[in-house]
Amino acid sequence: MDAAAADPPPAKAPSPATPSSRVRAMDLNIDALELVFKRVDSPVSLIRAAAVCKRWRHAIADPAFLRLFRSLHPPVAAGSYNNAEQTDGRIRPVFVPASPSVDARHFSLDFLPGGGSESWAILDSRGSLLLMCRGNPYQRVSDMFVCEPLTRKCRRIDFNSKRWVWGSYLIDGDGDEAGSHIGISNFRVICLNLFESDNDIFSIFNEAGGAGSSWSHRSTGGLKSKLVRGSLGVTMDSLYFMSKDWKLATLNKSSGEFSTSLMPPIEEVMRQYALLRAPEVCAVINGRDGKLRVFFIFPDNSVKVFVRLDAGDWTLESSVLLSEAARGLPGYNPSYFERPKQTIITKRRPGFVILMPRCRGLWSFSIDLETMEVALALPGIGSPMPFLVCVKAGIPSRQPLVLNLATCPSTGSGTEVAMAGHAG
Repeated sequence: MDAAAADPPPAKAPSPATPSSRVRAMDLNIDALELVFKRVDSPVSLIRAAAVCKRWRHAIADPAFLRLFRSLHPPVAAGSYNNAEQTDGRIRPVFVPASPSVDARHFSLDFLPGGGSESWAILDSRGSLLLMCRGNPYQRVSDMFVCEPLTRKCRRIDFNSKRWVWGSYLIDGDGDEAGSHIGISNFRVICLNLFESDNDIFSIFNEAGGAGSSWSHRSTGGLKSKLVRGSLGVTMDSLYFMSKDWKLATLNKSSGEFSTSLMPPIEEVMRQYALLRAPEVCAVINGRDGKLRVFFIFPDNSVKVFVRLDAGDWTLESSVLLSEAARGLPGYNPSYFERPKQTIITKRRPGFVILMPRCRGLWSFSIDLETMEVALALPGIGSPMPFLVCVKAGIPSRQPLVLNLATCPSTGSGTEVAMAGHAG
């Protein structure tokens, strides 16, 4: 027998599967598609998947699926807005992209009345929206707008109150079928009015979509004491204020309701100083460990940090003398901390604050609220207390897909924008 006859016959190549034997993605039922889509880790990819065909778009646009997807995938920060004073003295928001891949043109505010040439400032943010005012936000505000940068829409707030307002904030509206509580046609604006009575009066502007808009007025009488003017900080879902009876007042930005918690007792002189000078000498910061902290600076330039325990009570966590903590930093001068000179809080960020002694020059430093370590603060653009902004998926394009994938509440880290992306 020759060698050729001894070799086994070659194996036959497998025949290609017939179209009817293949399991195509197009043929998956809705339940199977949702199992796949909920594992997509990028909102951008999900938007592109929705553009593949009507069936996929129907599955992705389902309100129940969108609620599930939002719960599994938090939005991605695209950058931050900051109120910046220009060379002409006007205040204008500046958008700083988080990475070179983010196109800042999609976040331009040139669609505002006046083409962006007027002086505008951000008062607050929530979900996909910015609450803005013309002119200086530290003066009397009489003209407010709510805008959505990615859809380039804005809504003027008919503000006719005769009371002086010292704080205006965005809070959630009513939830829609997809579980979204904030949008250009679904939001509320709460205005804290300066009012000569035992309690503050606040006004709520309610934009309820097709139901129209309206103002209502309520009292913060449940707080038992007036609020000290000025917000001390913002976290994921809350704004914080001090009340004159030494309680931390919390405004829930979902419900629009106030609650309070009593701060630990301190010397009366220090307490009165903190109430008189807040928010220059007091800040509420969410730590990197997830714990809420209250930071105080007192007349002798000492610092106390209180942390909230799991049970909700407050306790003193650490204290330090700023003149000693800052010793050794470049540019340090002991005279910066001598009375009557006072150190003030200039910026608040998650986990730390930036402080500046009231002295000649702009020397400032940061202090970590968890470790109490100090470092020289570098100059840069930044609002005193920035806000988180999350934008709806769908940067305007030729075929925009505006799916409400990103509706996250506020935290304090820039006027940061969470971008979900677009098709194409």
